[in-house]
Amino acid sequence: GYRLSWFAKSADAEEAKAWAERALAIDADSAQAHHALALVYGGQGFFNKSRLSLLRAVEADPNRAAAMNDLSLMLMATGSLEEALHWAR
Repeated sequence: GYRLSWFAKSADAEEAKAWAERALAIDADSAQAHHALALVYGGQGFFNKSRLSLLRAVEADPNRAAAMNDLSLMLMATGSLEEALHWAR
């Protein structure tokens, strides 16, 4: 999806990553920070790290539809279609 590729082209990716990591140091259960970190990782091509961060975001906030959507898109793009379908529902 465009959200994952946006950070790949952003000069601010490392700054966004640093802010997300700072937020997680304060609140390890911040769904928003895990989601932001996942977008940075995905944009940098670290899809396993992105997947894990998206799963943590959904675990922290089971109603975070944007994280579920991004997880589904990332999984679809990396060929994990069954798991992508699970998160798309």
